[in-house]
Amino acid sequence: MESNNGFATALNVTIGCSAILGNGLVIFVMTVRRKQFSSFTNRLIRHQSIIDFISGLVFLAVTVIVQTSLLDNLGINFFGWILCKLVGSGFVVWGVSVASTYNLVLISLERFLATCYPVKHRNYCSLFKIKVSMCAAWIIGFTYALRSTFLFKLTGSKCGYDYSTSPTARIVPFIMSMLVEYIIPVTLISFS
Repeated sequence: MESNNGFATALNVTIGCSAILGNGLVIFVMTVRRKQFSSFTNRLIRHQSIIDFISGLVFLAVTVIVQTSLLDNLGINFFGWILCKLVGSGFVVWGVSVASTYNLVLISLERFLATCYPVKHRNYCSLFKIKVSMCAAWIIGFTYALRSTFLFKLTGSKCGYDYSTSPTARIVPFIMSMLVEYIIPVTLISFS
């Protein structure tokens, strides 16, 4: 995305604001009416809305940071390094996106278990296990996103992809991306 493209920026701001408002409304309704939405599925749906709400905030913040060209003139200091590794590399964006994907996988597996094996679902599912599963979605997302911090570096005052890595070392993140972002979630959701 170019920083001088007004239409792209307006579209990104619209998408970010829609995600914040829509998911904020879902979170509000499900929190206010907590007793009606206390099932395991509804807890996972509320968690999905929280993840997507945070995703909207992150997307909006990254759009603003890119628009201000802050990443084009970074200082060679700790703040510049942090901005490059966390924002320039897309660490936060990828972490939240993958967490969202795996929470959708959790929802589909929980519904599969409840539909096909209702007795096992009743005996197996507990509030503690659902909370652990929710945490696992975040852990998978941000553990996966760590790979992006190794692929970007601060050179001079610019943050960019590190092309000094060997071609073999560039294939590994691609294969990981295909597995974590696409093959594993699609396989599990399709199975469900």
